[in-house]
Amino acid sequence: MKYLFALSLTLLCFSFQLKAQQLAEACTTAKKENKLIMIVVESEKCIQCNDVANQAFSSEVFKRAVLASCILLRVKKIPEALDGVYTTYSFSEDFFGAIYIDPEMNILNVFQGSASFYKSYLDNLEKAIKEKESPIPKLNELVTNYYGKTGTFEAAYHLIEKIRSIGLEPKGDLLDDFVQKAPTDSAISLSFLQFIERAAPSIGSTAQIYVEKNRDNYNMAWYRMSQQERVSINKRIYYKSLQKAIANKDQQYMFRVANARQSNFQSSPPERLQQMYQETFLQYYKGVHDSSSYLMSATRYYDTYLMTVNVDSILHVDSIKKAGIFKIPPTGSNLSTSMPNTQMIGFAPQSQFYANALNDGAWTIYTYTKKPEYLSKALLWAKRANEFFEQPEIIDTYARLLYKTNNRDIAITLESKAIELKKLRRYPTADYELVLEAMKKGAIKIDEY
Repeated sequence: MKYLFALSLTLLCFSFQLKAQQLAEACTTAKKENKLIMIVVESEKCIQCNDVANQAFSSEVFKRAVLASCILLRVKKIPEALDGVYTTYSFSEDFFGAIYIDPEMNILNVFQGSASFYKSYLDNLEKAIKEKESPIPKLNELVTNYYGKTGTFEAAYHLIEKIRSIGLEPKGDLLDDFVQKAPTDSAISLSFLQFIERAAPSIGSTAQIYVEKNRDNYNMAWYRMSQQERVSINKRIYYKSLQKAIANKDQQYMFRVANARQSNFQSSPPERLQQMYQETFLQYYKGVHDSSSYLMSATRYYDTYLMTVNVDSILHVDSIKKAGIFKIPPTGSNLSTSMPNTQMIGFAPQSQFYANALNDGAWTIYTYTKKPEYLSKALLWAKRANEFFEQPEIIDTYARLLYKTNNRDIAITLESKAIELKKLRRYPTADYELVLEAMKKGAIKIDEY
């Protein structure tokens, strides 16, 4: 693989939501300098995942190759211009990684996750360059062609194919429209059924009903895919379906989603199946802002499934994994060259999973209620979250709960610590500083909750 780049460097860093004007200015510069734009979206939940990426970005090879051919934007959220409600695609749940676009804001390639070795980013840059130079129509052109002109089966097929090939997720309406236009004999084609399944149709959708209409054909198509791919598809189907239930505030559909999720893990222990079922309920209640149902379910869920996990055991396993991931790859390593561009690679520590999950529950309780019996539970969850992993957002949750439960001095100390950690990572601290100031004044209300 060859990387023939000039040596002029362009770097723009933002630790906040990228505004439309800033993205437009980056596109203008990229067009003038004949460059691509590489948008690195940092993880809001996995700080060590960002540290893994920083190791790759600190490489001189990365700086010479990527920065010389791209304008690099580092942000905390996907730009709205690329992830709007009217797009035909969506990003996966809790997306972080790299989005490569051209000056016309065509998404050329998406790399989800992080990697400590710069070659992963160079490989995905190479894919983006090939996509840019390809004579095949780009994403924006295919969208315009389908919705603005033809609307044919072939146009829908090419649009879905493009969305998937660059690492994005086709939306449900597009898939449903697509299968309704499919030729009659397509239903018996195993490759066509696999094409639809790989687009992860939501539960009960027209597209899902279409592929499962003939169970024999469906089973042959489904089980000819690898187990790893089937697991990935099921996760995507679950996420899409849950979001659909939340958007429509459809509790009956939520039950279908919870049951379908359980059916995918029939070999799991009964306790794990029950945990997944209750987890679906919690995610739904939170999504539709049903605070009373959330509060009734949260205590049982967190105390049963998360507070019983041994912190030291998880930290020990993570330390072993981290030692392995930060090792320098051997010379000639082919890391990532054969991996799909949407596959998560890099380090995803279990300690941060538990820390974020407990923090999410504690913060939700904090924002939902002032009742002491719930706040006392949330305080324990926040404390345990910090035992798993300390990061500014988790410390801040703990500090606010301490203040709300009349532990002012400790709350001030921890809020100050959260601010210092944010400063070290060059993140804005204005919102935390306002909370700290209110704490020091002994205010009854330190925020909007």
